[in-house]
Amino acid sequence: MSNSKARKTTFQKSNQGESCASSDSSDFDDFCSSEKETTEIAVNPLDVIHAVFLCSDPFLQQELLRKMSMCQFALPFVIPDVINQKHVLLLHGLRSITKEWRPHSCDGKGFIEDNMAVRPLPIVSFVRVGQCSLSKSKTINEILTDGKHDIFLHRDIDGGNCPRKISEGMIEVSWYLPRGKMDTDHFPGPFTVLNMRVDVTKQPPSHLQFLTQVSTAMFFFVENITEDVYHVLSSTCSPEKGTHVISNMVEQGSDNTQHSIRKLWKEGKINKDCTVLKKPNMNNAEFLERLRNLMMKTLCEGKMSLEQAAEEARTCNICVDEDVKESRSGDRSAQNVLNKIKGTSAMCKKDQLYLQGKFWEKWIKLDKEQSRPKKHHQNDNLSMYIDDLEEQKSNIRNDQYTKGLSSLMKAFVEELKESSHNHLSRAFFLQSMKQGLEVKCRKTIHPLREEYKRLYEESEHEKLVRLDKTISESSLGLEHLIREMAQMYEAASSRKSTEEFRDFPRLAAQMMLDGYPLELIDGDVSGIPLLWVKAVLKELSILINPETRFPVVSVLGVQSTGKSTLLNTMFGVQFAVSSGRCTRGAFMQLVRVEREVKEKLKCDFIMILDTEGLKAPELANICDSHEHDNELATLVIGLSDVTIINLAMENVAEMKDILQIAVHAFLRMKEVGKKPICHFVHQNTGTVSAHDQNMRDKKHLIDQLNAMTEQAAKMEKKHPTYSKFSDVLDYDPNHNNWYIPGLWYGNPPMASVNPEYSAQVLELKQYILDQFVKRKPMTVSELNTWVEDMWKAVKTENFIFNFRNSLVAEAYNELCMKNTQWQWSFTKNIYSFLERAENELNNADMANVDDLFKQQTRELNRDIEKGKTTMKEDLNHYFEKDDCGKNAQLVEKFRKEFEIGMDSLCREVNRLSLQKLEIVVDVRKKQRRTDDI
Repeated sequence: MSNSKARKTTFQKSNQGESCASSDSSDFDDFCSSEKETTEIAVNPLDVIHAVFLCSDPFLQQELLRKMSMCQFALPFVIPDVINQKHVLLLHGLRSITKEWRPHSCDGKGFIEDNMAVRPLPIVSFVRVGQCSLSKSKTINEILTDGKHDIFLHRDIDGGNCPRKISEGMIEVSWYLPRGKMDTDHFPGPFTVLNMRVDVTKQPPSHLQFLTQVSTAMFFFVENITEDVYHVLSSTCSPEKGTHVISNMVEQGSDNTQHSIRKLWKEGKINKDCTVLKKPNMNNAEFLERLRNLMMKTLCEGKMSLEQAAEEARTCNICVDEDVKESRSGDRSAQNVLNKIKGTSAMCKKDQLYLQGKFWEKWIKLDKEQSRPKKHHQNDNLSMYIDDLEEQKSNIRNDQYTKGLSSLMKAFVEELKESSHNHLSRAFFLQSMKQGLEVKCRKTIHPLREEYKRLYEESEHEKLVRLDKTISESSLGLEHLIREMAQMYEAASSRKSTEEFRDFPRLAAQMMLDGYPLELIDGDVSGIPLLWVKAVLKELSILINPETRFPVVSVLGVQSTGKSTLLNTMFGVQFAVSSGRCTRGAFMQLVRVEREVKEKLKCDFIMILDTEGLKAPELANICDSHEHDNELATLVIGLSDVTIINLAMENVAEMKDILQIAVHAFLRMKEVGKKPICHFVHQNTGTVSAHDQNMRDKKHLIDQLNAMTEQAAKMEKKHPTYSKFSDVLDYDPNHNNWYIPGLWYGNPPMASVNPEYSAQVLELKQYILDQFVKRKPMTVSELNTWVEDMWKAVKTENFIFNFRNSLVAEAYNELCMKNTQWQWSFTKNIYSFLERAENELNNADMANVDDLFKQQTRELNRDIEKGKTTMKEDLNHYFEKDDCGKNAQLVEKFRKEFEIGMDSLCREVNRLSLQKLEIVVDVRKKQRRTDDI
């Protein structure tokens, strides 16, 4: 759930309050007995975390670490395995964690994004030697966050004072990441923090040796330096190792401690300026400032990645979780494939993934043209035109089949087949592939972003456009490899030669059951590889019970409004998230339903549909972007039982177009007998009064939906059967509107997840699950048929005048009708003038014809100018008067186009009118010459 309260483990018996209340307050022994009972039933949170990780497989560990990292919890790095009497370093689990930060060296521009397992950073380790009343973990929290958030558990939190029973010896890891703000950042650059959870005098020397080998700086917390403590410090400390000693000076043992520290100074084990003595009269602010200053001096002295630290751990008899047979096999297989990638990710797609490039893009355009001919000339034979398109499509498939799979794809398919018989090996292989492709993509995009910043500052517009396209094409992930398999399968299917590639759909279906999403709509070309999707779903129905039913939940919304994050939090999936355009097209993913919930929901799986952001800025200038959004919205809503319309904050203005697209889609679903549920989720609503304060907004939203439905019904010729939104689907504004606070509690990158966010998402999820009980979801075969029917319907759909929504279309249509009236009035006046002028020229004396023509030319120019002024006044009056133009504000952006059209009409009428008058004059002159002869 990504809930920052998840570490609260203290609980009380139900009769605890009663017994305390009935106790005699004067009986101090009974009072203490009651307090002791409460303590006994509390568990140290670190023990709970440790136990959970010991009971989890590597992939659950990875998911837990990722969620804990979002909450800014310290992560288990080295955990003691009390059963097998060994320590294990969790490197595999940490490979899923990617962070963003902005060091001060970036000068407030740009950011760095990297995987925290492979990024070399300074490592600062904190160790306690002997007993110490100063809380080491609490001090670290205050250094990193000013104590605003408990990254590391400490004795003063709920349950933190309970004795640790199994987690002694654990080493935790966290990171400090700057925002790039001088006034709020304590440190200018990032670094790794390691915290050992034990008195090192009671641990094997190898564990302290490990920390010494990997750390840029080590901070020892001591209080009373006994003989054992002095031995550890003497054998470990040296100025070369960046050793620092923090001593809490208390009265008991103070003299002995001071003597021991002076001795360490004289022996050259530590430097005097690397020692901090917290005397009783030193306040906490001064103490923390001295510690930060010490840390600042050490951060530039050396760097090491956690991956490199794992190599050091092996030399210290610490096991690494990636050393298991399946992990090594999966990583080796993934490297065999990744080694085939040469150059940048964009070059890889061009050289190795060529079937999905121009081939697939051209094929899908021909397929849509075949379903809805736009370029067909009326004089040509339509049947022949369609046959020609079919032949072109067939030629493209033949070319794809002839080229075949690249060496990269052959290696990937071969390794995928080899690992298909072992679930764990396949899981490790796919995970390593996913992470390796992310690293390759990140190495490609980072220099491109730097180049983009440079060109932006130099205002190189044309180069920026080309570079922006290159950045968009530089994404590379597992979905691109599966997409290449899909194209090969479709090419083979068109030639009836699927025998060689018959395993492809089964491999993809197995990946779906493993929790990997399947690309339904290719966002790069806005198309569905229908034969491939049908084949994968058919194989899926074989792998699971064909009668298995699963409800479908989808999300729609403007780009970068947190759609994928919402689904990830709600269902525990792992759709890609970040600012900008992550998801392209639409992906479907299966989520297994726990046994105890199956009976209630009457289903074994839930299908999740994640979609790309609508109204994407990079598509704004593309003429078919409206169709892209309309097709996506119609398909997704048509396939869903529940659709979540994701809105940014309370204001729905930015979603008007999307809501109207949705209305049309809902209306069509009503006509085919499908009635999906719709929820509006308003994200980033900050105040407790958001729900009540937005009553007016809800009413305004309903009014808008009703107006959109009415206009959509008119255009679909379904009015007055459907006149309001509730006629199309069941929509309750009191239960289908959700207000969710912002995701982050503070300012990233050091911000944790807002606990209210996950709590509200859980409430929404529970409500959606309750609605599933009342509906009969689809089987896989029914979904298969529905996907085919929906795609065929969308391909033949003519999306409303190339507009994004019906209200704009209606307003534009009304303005066009008005403009036609104004232009007809203008041209009628000019035609009347021309008729009169021609008669005057034909009846005038020949000697006066030239003078009369000049006079009429002046009158014509005057009338045209007057008519143009009248038309523009009518146009302005249309926009200024509410009663003259219904929804005129929706087409305000077209006002200039109509004014230009009026100017163009006047110039053309002037040219034709003068030409006509000149012809009359020429005819008269020719007639006079003939008479003279």
